[in-house]
Amino acid sequence: MGKMDYLEDGKTLVILKDDREIFSSKKRGLRPLVEAIEFLSSQMKDSTIIDKVIGRAAAMLMVYAKVKEVYTVTISNPAKEVLSDAKIPFHFKNDTKTIMNNSGTGQCPMEKLSLEFEDNKEFLLRVKKILSNN
Repeated sequence: MGKMDYLEDGKTLVILKDDREIFSSKKRGLRPLVEAIEFLSSQMKDSTIIDKVIGRAAAMLMVYAKVKEVYTVTISNPAKEVLSDAKIPFHFKNDTKTIMNNSGTGQCPMEKLSLEFEDNKEFLLRVKKILSNN
C-alpha cells in the first residue's frame, strides 16, 4: 500500500508510527493536526504524516511535533521551505505558491497568520486559542 492510499475514504490526515496507523481524521484545516498533537503528544515524534494539504502553518506544527517524514497531495512553497529547514523529508504530488482559503478568493487565514511567527510553539498556542473560539 502506498502512503497516499491512506487518504482514501475521505481521510484528510493520517499519522503512522512504525508503519502502524495511530491517528486519522476526516476534518479539514489545521484542527485535526492540532488535535493529534494534543492527543498523541510525544508519540508524534518520529511519526510519518500523510496530509491532504500542507501549508506553512501545518508545516510549522509538524516541525514542532518533531515528525520524521511527510507525504501530501498538495504543498505550498513556504511549507517546503519550513520542512527543508528542519531537515524533514517530504513527498508531494502538487506544489503551489500558497494555500488558498475555502472559497478560493484569497490566502488561507492560517497560512497568512503563520507568516507572523518564527517560533513553532508560539504559533501552536495562537492556533489553539483561535480554534477554541470556533
